[in-house]
Amino acid sequence: MDEPSMAQNSEQAFEQQVSESSSAASQTDDALDLIEFTLDETADGYCIIAADTSISGDLVIPDQYNGRPVVRIAERAFYNCETLTSIALPDSITAIGASAFRGCSGLTSVSLPDGLEVIPSDCFHGCTALRFVDIPSGVQQISERGFYECESLEEIDLPDSLQKIDSSAFRRCSSLGEIQIPLSVERIGEHVFYSCDNIVVYCEADECPEGWTENWIESSQTVYWGS
Repeated sequence: MDEPSMAQNSEQAFEQQVSESSSAASQTDDALDLIEFTLDETADGYCIIAADTSISGDLVIPDQYNGRPVVRIAERAFYNCETLTSIALPDSITAIGASAFRGCSGLTSVSLPDGLEVIPSDCFHGCTALRFVDIPSGVQQISERGFYECESLEEIDLPDSLQKIDSSAFRRCSSLGEIQIPLSVERIGEHVFYSCDNIVVYCEADECPEGWTENWIESSQTVYWGS
């Protein structure tokens, strides 16, 4: 290939890359126009309080808005945003409200911030297409019905920081397979793995801790201790 042709191809590749980057930036800007931010003076940053249910596709939340950090997702902020397919949250976010992503039935993957300590109640309730969630190492609690009816969720890694799993947290996650519960988990509520037909649970504890309820799992399900 002669030098002019090589140069022409390089130029075309560069123009395509610029075009794709501009298109992605435009899509991100369009999505942000569908999100309502409010200033939280106590946290010196912005909170996302609502999103239009027409928001769709892959969403990346910026770590700053109007020159200040985005620090929180409010309750029901993305409730019933059914055409949202993935969401990535920046590490500037330290708190998420209850039912924040409830009913996001098209959501397939979520990247949660490293500073998050609690996955709130009903956070992903009814996210029936959700297949992957990256739970950061600092999470200490998964609250009631956190992943209730996430029927496409096949696997999830629980961090060693986790201390509490509340009632029905993974109930009706019918595709959930093997899961390992770390030794750090001191309390488990009722019906956590009920209607998880394919689940096999490996517990690092040698026996059931006192803080775990008797009916955290169904009698027909398989549990291995001291794993």
